[in-house]
Amino acid sequence: MKYLFILTSVLLLNLTQNYSQLKEGNHLLGATLGFSSKSSNIILGANYEYELPQSGIGLFCLGAVTRYWTYSEDIMDNSGKLKYTNFTIGGQTNYNFNQIAGGRFVPFVGLVLGYNNVSSKYTAYNNAALIGYEQTYKSGLFVWGQAGMRYFFAPKAAGVMRLGLGNFDLSTVEIGFDYKF
Repeated sequence: MKYLFILTSVLLLNLTQNYSQLKEGNHLLGATLGFSSKSSNIILGANYEYELPQSGIGLFCLGAVTRYWTYSEDIMDNSGKLKYTNFTIGGQTNYNFNQIAGGRFVPFVGLVLGYNNVSSKYTAYNNAALIGYEQTYKSGLFVWGQAGMRYFFAPKAAGVMRLGLGNFDLSTVEIGFDYKF
């Protein structure tokens, strides 16, 4: 009975403890796995944020993002396959609502501006040549709106979920982990 009381007390203290409300000067570094509306392939991502001074019920951040993914499509007449490789890098700004649920739950909205580098490789079946097929995906600047939430389950660790929508006909759902330092 004594051990049950101690265990219950420790768990209740842990549940009521105010883990990591984001504050000015915090850094967040994280990795994500994403899923795209374009293909079933996984998008690998990395994120960095630096938290700026408090502004109302939240705080702005500045940071960077990078993403990498590949996907392929069959050519019209099954004469070959075209494989695309994407690598993006960009800057982000988010507004983190850090004064909800004692700082454990931190929703955010933001904007990403960057460059998407697309390379393609054609693989022919039966020695067929790639003739008259126009590539539809090109490198260029991208703008991406995002919204998501973090849940701090430890003082310096948070699970994150992010939804993104932007040009290049790309919508993503990402899950990941952020480390605060």
